[in-house]
Amino acid sequence: MAASNWNLLYVHRYAFRRFHSFKRSFATFQKMPSAYQEAIKRLDNLQTNYQVLQSQIRSGGLTQQAKYEQSKKTLNALDRGQLVEKLQKIPLFHVAGTKGKGTTSAMIEFFLREEGFKTGLFTSPHLCKVNERIRINGEPISDEDFALSFHHIYEQLDALHRPAYFSFLTLVAFHAFTTLKVDVIILEVGIGGTFCTTSLYPVGSAKRVCCVTALGYDHMSILGHTIEEISRAKAGIYRKGATLISTKQQYPEAQRTLFEEAEKKKTSLIIAHENLRESIFGKEGSMKCNASVAITAVRCFFGRDVEANVTKKEMEGLNKTFWPGRQQIVWHNTGERKLKILLDGAHTLESLRLCVNWAAKMKEGNLAVLMNVTKDRKVKPLIDIVSDLEPAYLILSPNIAKTTELSQIPDKNFPIEKQIEKIDEIESISISMSLRTLRFQSVDESLNNLPEEITTVLITGSLYLVGAFFQLRPDLPL
Repeated sequence: MAASNWNLLYVHRYAFRRFHSFKRSFATFQKMPSAYQEAIKRLDNLQTNYQVLQSQIRSGGLTQQAKYEQSKKTLNALDRGQLVEKLQKIPLFHVAGTKGKGTTSAMIEFFLREEGFKTGLFTSPHLCKVNERIRINGEPISDEDFALSFHHIYEQLDALHRPAYFSFLTLVAFHAFTTLKVDVIILEVGIGGTFCTTSLYPVGSAKRVCCVTALGYDHMSILGHTIEEISRAKAGIYRKGATLISTKQQYPEAQRTLFEEAEKKKTSLIIAHENLRESIFGKEGSMKCNASVAITAVRCFFGRDVEANVTKKEMEGLNKTFWPGRQQIVWHNTGERKLKILLDGAHTLESLRLCVNWAAKMKEGNLAVLMNVTKDRKVKPLIDIVSDLEPAYLILSPNIAKTTELSQIPDKNFPIEKQIEKIDEIESISISMSLRTLRFQSVDESLNNLPEEITTVLITGSLYLVGAFFQLRPDLPL
């Protein structure tokens, strides 16, 4: 064979080997977890196991204050103190409350964005994807930016000093907001206020506006069993020199406690004015209260009249504000049927009453209520409220989108076996109240097996259950 042919054969063989070597390398690369996937895996491992959590509650474990102080030391140490220095220069809106704090935070964020500010919003929980908790200009943070901030914080801390899920995410949000250079930050409190990690936000030269929305009874094993104790915990976000705002509280004891806590900070407490609240049209009940707090907060920030009636621009902002899963209506097809779906993640007595009032006006035809109750919440009072709707059926399902996902539940805080136990309890109570009750293994299975006469479905009782519905509908905005 001629030398040129041998050379050509060698080239072909070399190219063939290189091609297959590249294919193997690429296949290996594809199997490697991305930085984002690795972040999610690490984050899930920061969830507190249910049994461990219950043991800590029974034994006392580390007190809330001790955990808070640990997280404070961690924050101060990050980036050798530079993260704290950056945060001190960024204005903060801090929102606590039993109900409406997420919606109020979303309204504040939209108003500020309309004023030309680049916003950073931190809320909880998420419906489908953890990125929803950290928003830049109203949009969930990108996978790339989330992974960057997550690993930046994670790698600075050893296993003993990494806080649990929510607290760690708060630190990630702090870093993301400073890295992405937002102009203003809005933080929704997780639980309480005094010892919530969001309260670690450092006092500095920038403005700080602290808001408390409607207060009621929830998380009593953590915050206390009286409305005064709960109110005091919520007022834990108040800081001396900040602008302090509250809605007009339903419980006089709650209002009095908030004034007392403000007095301790030697700072006046502003109650969202009745003139403003009553001038807000097209909104009812709690939504009016939430809107009045949001408008008051933004007006204070800009030094505007807090007593004046709502303006046309403010009303347009309220109508444009979108907060998924809260008094939201969508249409859903199951085969040839078109169902009207009412979504509201109400899970406290007060919020569920408001939800029921809203649903009574929005329902069309025969109504079914698809619900779940999570954690240590008492079932009977919630079922009593739902029964006022006189639903044709009460449908029970765990917080799962599809039945095929039963073995893939990542929630260590409230595992599937505990959800099933809670559903057993709901079913027993519902049957004793002569409510027609059906149970299924997922939201998808529930909606696909509804009795023919059902035309409207209210999904409520848990934001995680509402989130399961959103997982079925990736076409819906979040």
